[in-house]
Order: sequence, then C-alpha cells, then structure tokens
Amino acid sequence: MHRGALFRTILVCASFGFLARLCPQDAAPAAEVLTLEQCLKTALSNSDSAAILQKNLKISQDQYKQIVAKNTLSLNGQLGDSATDGFGNTTLLDDFESIVPYTPAAVAAGYNSTTSLIDTIKSSNIPIPYPTMSGNIIPQTISGSLVLSGPTTSLSLVGDQLLASVPPIGNYSQTVVGLNLAQTVWDGYPGGIAKAAVQQGFLGLQNAELAADANQTTLLYQIKQAYYTMLSAQRNLAVFAQNLELQKSALEQEQTLYDLQQAEDVDLQTAKINEKSAEIDLRGGQQAVASARKALANIVGLPAGEVFSVAETADPQIPAQSLDEALATALDKRVELKELDVSRKIAGIQLALIKAQTSPTVSLSGGGYMFLDNLAATSANAVSLGVKLGMPILDSGSAAYQKEANRYQSGVLDSQDDQLRRGIALEVENAFESVQLQTDKLGLSKLAADNSVGQYNLKKIQRQYGTATNQDVLAAAVNMVNANNAYAAARNALELAILQLQNAMGL
Repeated sequence: MHRGALFRTILVCASFGFLARLCPQDAAPAAEVLTLEQCLKTALSNSDSAAILQKNLKISQDQYKQIVAKNTLSLNGQLGDSATDGFGNTTLLDDFESIVPYTPAAVAAGYNSTTSLIDTIKSSNIPIPYPTMSGNIIPQTISGSLVLSGPTTSLSLVGDQLLASVPPIGNYSQTVVGLNLAQTVWDGYPGGIAKAAVQQGFLGLQNAELAADANQTTLLYQIKQAYYTMLSAQRNLAVFAQNLELQKSALEQEQTLYDLQQAEDVDLQTAKINEKSAEIDLRGGQQAVASARKALANIVGLPAGEVFSVAETADPQIPAQSLDEALATALDKRVELKELDVSRKIAGIQLALIKAQTSPTVSLSGGGYMFLDNLAATSANAVSLGVKLGMPILDSGSAAYQKEANRYQSGVLDSQDDQLRRGIALEVENAFESVQLQTDKLGLSKLAADNSVGQYNLKKIQRQYGTATNQDVLAAAVNMVNANNAYAAARNALELAILQLQNAMGL
C-alpha cells in the first residue's frame, strides 16, 4: 500500500477509536456512530424545525379545504312556529292587515313587506272565506324551508301552514308550498367568481407547498453542513492525537540523545515546544468536536448532552460535469422560479376578476307554488320565471386603477424573474468554480501529504548517517502533521463546496 494511502487509512480508523477514549466511561454506551442518512431521517421526524414546517403546511392545506367547502353546495333547513292574537279596539285591529308573521320561507316564496300571506292568496282569486281580525281570529303559522345553495345556484323548498281559530265560526287551515330556483348564468368570470376563489386558494396552497419544500431543502442543507463540520473536526482530532503521540515519542528520543550528549539544548527545547504545541492542538480539537456535536444535535433534534460521533462518508460526487449542465438543472429545479410562476397565475386570475367588475351579469330565477285550503278542499297553483341583467355604469375608475396596478404587478414579476435568473446563474457559476478550485487543492494537498511522509522518513535515515540534524527531523515531523492537517481541511472544503453547488442547483 502507498505510504500516503496507508497514513490516511490509519487516520480514518484511529479517529473512531480515539474519540471513544475521549468519552467518559459512564457515557460510553450512548456514544453511537451516526450516519448522514440517520441524521437526516432523525431531523425530519424529531426536530422542531421539521415540526414547524409540517404544521404550517397543514394549516395551508386546511385553509384551502375551507375555501373549497365555502364555495361548494350547502344544505340548510329551518322550522318555525308563530301565533298572533289581538285585543283592544276592533276597528284598529281591522286596519292591521299583516296578521301572519313573515317567515324566511314566506319571503323566499315571494311575499313582500306590504302584503300578508293571506292577502297574497286572496289576490290570486281563490275563493277562501277569510275571517277578519275583529272576528277574534288567533292565527298560527308553522313554517319550514330546505335550501340547497352553491356559488351560483340556489334551490329552495319552502312551506307555510296557517291555522286560524275563529270562535265561534270554527277553524281555518291554509297550506302554501313553493319550490324556487335561482341561477347565475354569467357574472363576468368564466365558471363563476366563486371558481376564482377556489383557483386562488389552490395556487396559494401550491405556494405553501413550494415554500415547505424550499424550507425543508434548506434544513437538510444545514444538517449536511453541520454533519461535515463535525466529520472534519473528528478527522482533525485524530490527526492531533497522532501528532501528540509522535511528539511525545520525539521528546523521549531527544531526551535520550541529550542524556547521551548527542543532542543540543536547542534540540531538546524544540522537542518540548513541539510536544506542548501538539497537546494544545489536541485540546482545541476536542473543543471543536464538542462544539460541532452540540450544533449537529441541536439541528437534528437530539438531546443536548448526548455523546455520539459521525461516520465517514464516501468521497462526494460532483453533481454536474459542466457549468451549462449545472445551470440548466438550477433553472429547472430552483423553487424561487416555481413560486414566481404561481404568482403569475394568481395575477392572471386577479386581472380576470377586475375585468369581471366591468362585465354585465345575467341571472335566471323561477319557481312553482301550490296553495291549499285544507278545510274547503280548494287549491290553486302559480309559477314564476324571471331574468335579470346587471350592467355596471359608474365605478369612479376603481376597475381601471386596479387594472393598472395589476399591470405594474406583472411588470414587477417579470423584473423579479430576470433578476432571479441572473442571480441563480451567478450563484451556480461561483459554486461550480469553487468546486473545481477545491478539487485541484485537494489533489495538491494529497501530493503534499504523501511527500511529507517520505520527507520525514528520509530525514530520520539521514540523521542516522549524520547528513541531517535533530532539528531537521523535528521540523520534518511538524511538516508532516501540518500537511496532513491541510489535506483533511482540503477534503472538508471540497465536501462543503459540492454541498453548496448542490444547493445552488436546487438539489
């Protein structure tokens, strides 16, 4: 095996063993190794951020369902009972014609506020012996209605049962049943204005879903960032641990040489400085791992004090082989462009609604009624048919102002689209170039790390033959550690650069 590859293999293997030694003994059972997939899955099920996203999306879904339900058929029923009696001056009572309470059913059947139910029946030339108020009538009306209504349609079944007690003449019973239909044929919007509300509600839901997807993508991106940050800290910590062991060994060797008077004071002092520096680096690495672990636990939704490490990942793959491919993917996948498309559709509906305000409206109405005298076995029928044309005449320019505002809004959306596309192109280009640069840096740092191992081994051999000093060996050891630290940092930088490119591409 190549010496550089061997060193990196040892580095990866040592990272987990060394991290285990860093954990307290009582915490060892909880120090599990988490993969990136486990962190992503845990975050989507446990984190507060994911829970908020799901709840906000559920709110938007319920709001859309509410809009649909509000603009769909509804069925309502009503039942009422009322009685009227009179006392006092009979002349005044005779002048009080509206002896039957006006129920909603009666009004829906066509009775107005100046004509009583009985007067309407009398005007239809039905011979009904109707006693006057001065005859001490006590009328009672039982009314009911069943109304099926929608955004442009209303179908109602109404009925009134009139019972009048007229001592000493007897009783009087009258039944009225009616069926009414009202239909809006045209209100200026294709399919009806209520349809526009449902369409806008659906587009609003689409926007909410796109926003939820974008927020979830951002959350996953942040988790990956935190994961790779902790993974880099673990790699560095493993290097620091090996360096400390190396510097301790070098110090012991220099002390032996010094005791044998084969090393100078400066050699021993340098070895002590290197050992102390390695110890400080290790403490810094431990702190970096602990900090990265807390950050990852927080965003994933794990307990703050939980001890764990993260698993090594496969070498990251560049998501696009060319800048043109990366840009094409971004323009197809980026949520912001999809949100702008939804906004355009909403603006189109709003423009159609504005035009509907200046459009004529046409509605039809019709009904059928049956009048029954339950005691005299007398009946009569009536039908009605109506058409209504509405035409806006003056709105003080309201629709024109709204149309102009809509035109400016469409212009804003076009400008936002241009700006967004340019911004995406620049973001993708920068991310793609960063990946290329970090790839080259990683390759160079790999060569440097491999070379530093060879230089260190060479200096040790040269010292044995007197062609290299103790200082040369100590310096080579430091250079080897620094080179491998640089290699670990370059690998982390490439992983984050690829992650940034994926995010810029909308993946």
